[in-house]
Amino acid sequence: MQFEPDFADPTEWATMYRDHGLQVVPAMSPREDAKQWKRPIIPWRGLENELVPDFTFERWYGDAGEHSRRNNMGLIAGACSNRIFVVDLDIHKHDGAKGWWLEMQDQQTQAGQLETVEQVTGGGGLQLFFRAPEGWTPPTCKTSIGVDIRGQGGFAMLPPSMHESGKRYWWKAGHEPWEMEFADAPQWLCDAITDLAIKFGGASGVNRVTGEREVTSSTGYTTNAFGMITDGREAYMAKVVWAAVVDAKRDCPITLSKADSTALMMEAFANYERHTRNRLNIPGFSNAELLEREGRGISLFMDKWEAAVDQWHDKVAKASE
Repeated sequence: MQFEPDFADPTEWATMYRDHGLQVVPAMSPREDAKQWKRPIIPWRGLENELVPDFTFERWYGDAGEHSRRNNMGLIAGACSNRIFVVDLDIHKHDGAKGWWLEMQDQQTQAGQLETVEQVTGGGGLQLFFRAPEGWTPPTCKTSIGVDIRGQGGFAMLPPSMHESGKRYWWKAGHEPWEMEFADAPQWLCDAITDLAIKFGGASGVNRVTGEREVTSSTGYTTNAFGMITDGREAYMAKVVWAAVVDAKRDCPITLSKADSTALMMEAFANYERHTRNRLNIPGFSNAELLEREGRGISLFMDKWEAAVDQWHDKVAKASE
């Protein structure tokens, strides 16, 4: 049956996405959280690897389902959605995004190689949906040039969701998922995305190596299947730093020397790094290197350590009693 977007209710939209193998989940609306509404309204960590069973989908979108009247919905990208990932282009705001995408178009080895399912966001950006090749895990990252990648475990809002602007997300005419296939990402595009993440991938604050200011988000406190922290890493980092500095005060009440402070800091960072995991998943780079690229690595750790040591004689002293 032909999908009729002008007359479809939320259940029909969600069913259409699921029929295309996408992990569609109910999402928040701007009126529910004006600042951080672009996220699922359900607990979603743990849903990244396989499509939810029918009974879960029915609970959300079946007859009298919990979210059967909720227009806002979104995609969890990656393995659970048949390897679909999203290239988010803020070309209306960033010349860098426009330039990067023009470069990608110039690299096409055949006409229309990048023609794929495409939507316009309520904020005016473009999002293109590709299928990752077997054996390549697309990163999930924000960049400083207005190109974001929603790869494994990433999230993107979908039509008919309402944006805070009052405009809906909508599919570009002729590029709707019911009108064309999701394009398989060519290897050269995958390589370009990997390079993009390495060169411009987000960081919180100023990267001590590059001197560039970049931003990524942290959306909660969860662990992966191996017990490694993937969300809430900055909060965990703060706890590790504070505990280590307070313990150092208990062991040695006098002010730490520069050498001793550095040694203790590196020991504490090693402990932090053992219990956290990056979300870029770029082959050839260590976990510590990719944590740094996300702004959850040694640069931020050093900043927090210095801030804690600066409180050595008051708050640290009091906490060590």
